[in-house]
Amino acid sequence: MTELQVLAVFAAIAVAVTEWPVSRERLAAFAASYDLVITPDNGTQVMAQLATARRRQRWGLCAGVILAAATHLLFMVPLCWFAGVLVAELRQARRQPADPVERAFWRRGTRLLLAGGVITASCAAFLPLLPGEPAPLYADVDPYPRDNPSLWHEAVAKVTAPGCYRSYERECRVWKLDKQPFPQAAPVVTSAYGVPGPGPLRVSQDGHWIAYLDRSSRRIVHRDLRTQDVRFLTGSLADTEVPKVEISSRGRFVVLATTTVTVLDTESGKTSAVPGIRQDAELSINPDGTRILAVTDEGLRVETYDVPSGRRLSGVAVRLPDGDPIEAVKGWGEDGKPIVTRKAGEGERTAFRLDVVTGRTWHL
Repeated sequence: MTELQVLAVFAAIAVAVTEWPVSRERLAAFAASYDLVITPDNGTQVMAQLATARRRQRWGLCAGVILAAATHLLFMVPLCWFAGVLVAELRQARRQPADPVERAFWRRGTRLLLAGGVITASCAAFLPLLPGEPAPLYADVDPYPRDNPSLWHEAVAKVTAPGCYRSYERECRVWKLDKQPFPQAAPVVTSAYGVPGPGPLRVSQDGHWIAYLDRSSRRIVHRDLRTQDVRFLTGSLADTEVPKVEISSRGRFVVLATTTVTVLDTESGKTSAVPGIRQDAELSINPDGTRILAVTDEGLRVETYDVPSGRRLSGVAVRLPDGDPIEAVKGWGEDGKPIVTRKAGEGERTAFRLDVVTGRTWHL
């Protein structure tokens, strides 16, 4: 059921409730609350007043459903309904009447207006504490983007590896994507030992997805660069809680590694824990999210883990030319083998396919 259909069903139920006639119990409760004696002479007047209040509530509810459908902000439904309540009661609370029935409704209106003021003030105080949505993709920034507004440019659908757009004393101040500044991603996180390091920012092998630490909300974000849809993968994190982040080649799976390693399927929402992986390992996950490759011993050894079961499948020394270590895992080939690189001299091959069972490599 779509969001609009849910709103329509909710509105139909709520409107039906407000159309119900006022019951004897409701009338008796109203009279007891405001010291009013219901008589044959004033009963019709009380019923008419309650019906008028319900009608204004219904108008507010319908306006809230329309606004919620237009803005995709579900809180507009209760907000507009409550606005209808206040409008209905404001007419009663303008002055204290002499008629007993009018005076009862005046007391009711002042109570509700007072409650509305308290609720509004509470919401106004609470809303600034809520984490904001991640900013759009690209921005013009100055050396201190935390303190300055940004102007947004049209996003591209595919990006290459990230880099540093602006640095200060070897510390990156702003990430760069596709030669453009990307200040939404936190460039620096500080470890428990007080040592600054780069914030996580990973681009999928196909260039359509990124995962990063959002600078304002401090949450790990998964973003589709073609549609700009975002999904928060964590709550707000302190610097010492920020995990190591990796993303699969097609962007569906994200790996979050701290003292434990967790794999998140961003389509199904399923999470899988993979125990036993060393914290200093460099990680890579295959496209279908079933295998994790862990590069250890400064690039001289690789271990493979099965994600669904969490089992370690293999561990082997890497056999690159000249005994070189792995510099980086660049992705996975169509044959299911990871693609690794090494540092090499001029004219030497740098990219290789890796057999994770034997450690053997083939140049591309």
